[in-house]
Amino acid sequence: MCTEHIDIAVIGAGATGLAVARALALAGHEVALLEAKSRWGQGVSGRNSEVIHAGIYYPEGSLKARLCVEGNTLLREYLTVRAIPHSRLGKLIVGWEPRHFADLERIRDNAAHNGVTLTLLSGTEVSMLEPNIQSVAGLFSPTSSVFDSGLFLHALYRDFEEAGGLGFMNVEVTGLSPDSGGWEISGREGAEPFSLNAGLVINAAGLYADQVAATAGIPVAQRDLEITFCKGDYFSIPPQKARLVGRPVYPLPERDNLGIHITPDVSGAVKLGPDAYYIDHEEDYSVDPAKAALFFEAVHPFFPALEAQDLTPAMSGIRPKLQKKGGPFRDFHLAMDLPGLINCIGMESPGLTSCLATARHILTLL
Repeated sequence: MCTEHIDIAVIGAGATGLAVARALALAGHEVALLEAKSRWGQGVSGRNSEVIHAGIYYPEGSLKARLCVEGNTLLREYLTVRAIPHSRLGKLIVGWEPRHFADLERIRDNAAHNGVTLTLLSGTEVSMLEPNIQSVAGLFSPTSSVFDSGLFLHALYRDFEEAGGLGFMNVEVTGLSPDSGGWEISGREGAEPFSLNAGLVINAAGLYADQVAATAGIPVAQRDLEITFCKGDYFSIPPQKARLVGRPVYPLPERDNLGIHITPDVSGAVKLGPDAYYIDHEEDYSVDPAKAALFFEAVHPFFPALEAQDLTPAMSGIRPKLQKKGGPFRDFHLAMDLPGLINCIGMESPGLTSCLATARHILTLL
């Protein structure tokens, strides 16, 4: 590919990049979307629980809280208009021991600070919604949901193209350098070199957003913007057990993720997961079958119908975390770090839910 100049280049065609490129194209800009993989949505955005988050857990005032709450509304409206399958059953967060009650109250109070209303339920009330879930208490989130994320990402890309956007797959960006008031983008398209000049660059490169920023001269290590890979595995359960749960059921959250949860998808199939563990910078999506015992032990206390032999390795995903192992909360990094260069770094969960709101936020940075 060789193009002399374009108004805006968006690097990365995951949920964030697609939503941003779509919004810019709809606003009348000439936009090129550059994706290293052969198709959009094949990285972080294509390997997750497909849950629309409500904005329950994130610190008040954080970008994750604000964009998740706004993005939840925008996403559900978009799915409805486009007739993209999504459930309207909400989700449950459950505690199965008396000591969990105080934790549930803290979660409810944090959600309220973010403008999210949760209903505190007794164990009996949880059973009325999910008869096969065992708990002493729970929280019901009516605006949480599951959806067909693949169809959603396809719809975003279709909107982008229909608005005149130019999508280029198999394009790996290896360099960014200032050039005539814009940026010279260099890299490879397959085995061939390419260069593209853009007046504005949006870096939404997911797992590699920090590396792209570094090629522009941003000292990512000194600014604590280095991404760590946090992997999560999933196991599936057979249809006869999947039919016993109708909506997402979450345990209490853990430090690095929301806990191994039960998630039915829009077809009725059910996955358990993800867990969370930090790995080297390698896209390894294998799942160790021996971990089934750990998943069983995590879920069986609140889903007693589950048996150890029910679990089969399903899939895995990798999150681009700014938060280090055992470290404090880290927010999305959305900023114009250099003139004409906006970086979207650390776009992990709830990045998929937040993507339409993130696109609006990026427009305000222009």
